Amino acid sequence: MSDNNNKDIPEVVEIKEKKKLFAETSVSSNATNYAFSPVKYTAESVISLLEDPQKNASSLQEVSLWLYYNSGIYYRLVNNFSGMNRYDMYLFPSTISKFAKGGKKKSTNADKLLKEYLDVAQLVEKLSWKSNFRNIGTNLLIMGEVYLFKIEDNSGVIIKEIPSNLCKISKVINDGLYKYSINMSKIGTAAIYNMMPKRIQELYDKHNAGSLPPESYSENNYVIIEEKEAICLSMNQFVGTKSVPPMCYIFPSILRLMEEEETEVAEAKANNLKLIHMKYPIDDEGEPLLDEEVIRKAHNSAKANLPAGVAINTNCLELTAHTLQRTGNVAAMNRQTLTENVYNNAGVNSEIFNGNNSNNQAILSGLVADEIIADTLNNVFENYVKYEIKTKKKNSLWLPRFIRNTKYNENILEEQAYKGATVGLSRMKYLATQHYSPLEAISILEFETENGIDDLFVPLATAFTQSANAEQDNGRPKASESDDGKQISDNKDATV
Repeated sequence: MSDNNNKDIPEVVEIKEKKKLFAETSVSSNATNYAFSPVKYTAESVISLLEDPQKNASSLQEVSLWLYYNSGIYYRLVNNFSGMNRYDMYLFPSTISKFAKGGKKKSTNADKLLKEYLDVAQLVEKLSWKSNFRNIGTNLLIMGEVYLFKIEDNSGVIIKEIPSNLCKISKVINDGLYKYSINMSKIGTAAIYNMMPKRIQELYDKHNAGSLPPESYSENNYVIIEEKEAICLSMNQFVGTKSVPPMCYIFPSILRLMEEEETEVAEAKANNLKLIHMKYPIDDEGEPLLDEEVIRKAHNSAKANLPAGVAINTNCLELTAHTLQRTGNVAAMNRQTLTENVYNNAGVNSEIFNGNNSNNQAILSGLVADEIIADTLNNVFENYVKYEIKTKKKNSLWLPRFIRNTKYNENILEEQAYKGATVGLSRMKYLATQHYSPLEAISILEFETENGIDDLFVPLATAFTQSANAEQDNGRPKASESDDGKQISDNKDATV
């Protein structure tokens, strides 16, 4: 009896449905799901954000923060740039009018000027700027901005960072320096409230009570922090209410590399997946020679004993394996190309990170782009120190100057400063290249001058410090005259 004649018989329909069901479920596995799982952000989605980076600044900050903790390359790049600077500083006078008149020193002002210098040097010292700036610099490179609130007492200074997602820029102060406002609706939880400085807690309490005047707000729920202790630093020269991460242009390259790495992992797992094919016999009509229930029990029995990573397929068909995998060499070359693209787009010599120092000159030559970012950090922090000095000492004569030295060029700049000091240029600048703070430098110089340290430490005799008499005593053999008037050497083996 043909299928056409039996298609409406209920028993036949039931048998066909059972066979169909078995065919659909005849592949079983104890293996893990090896499907590709993409990274949180894709290169394409970030490219869309970069079409209008200022508008999408907050989203790009989220991507940057995620990449910092999930991409080894981005983590190293950020830490390299933020840790490159030595942040060595000296103080210089903004004018010489208080020092000299007619080329002569104003001795009457010397004590006053020294006191003013010491006051500023102590103010700067309290900032603990070297350690603070390295930490702040890292977040500046990740977010493009940091929101600071300085807490100070007699013992020292704490520079507290306010989470970027709570704040917006509200007013320009100086190049790279801004006032900011805080979204009070986001700090209502105890955890966030308790981490805030006392002054911001007070503003929140007034906001919550509805007692803040309208002029305190930059927009809905955003209260302007007017205190001089509150300052925003930004890496962007032109900003709106939010800054863009300075290295956002390399995000797509990094994400493509991460996607490639995940593809390789998925391919490796798929390559380890094993498939067992159980083929049951059929007659000339294509019908199983074994009872369906027997086949099912055999399939389930085999399935129950499969280890992880092994699947079983039971049917009457021939099974042919095909693979679309790339070879290991192709995958490795692709990954290497994508890695180099990241470093090239960042303007960084990859040899800095791979430990290959075979060509140090090439590495130094490739640091120009790196030092652009480092110098931007220097400018921002230098302006911040100026702000702190002017806030405390409005008419201060003294201004900070950062040595543009990094861990790569510090020896060169140290040598230049040393040569300058030997011909009468700034000794303070040289001491700064030796990593002395302005307070340490002046303290050392004053102490050694007042206590005659130069008189106590007499230089050891060398070929360059010996006197003329010593040279005669220890130089070449003396010549003397013989009885007949000819010169002879005291050295019997020498002739003159």
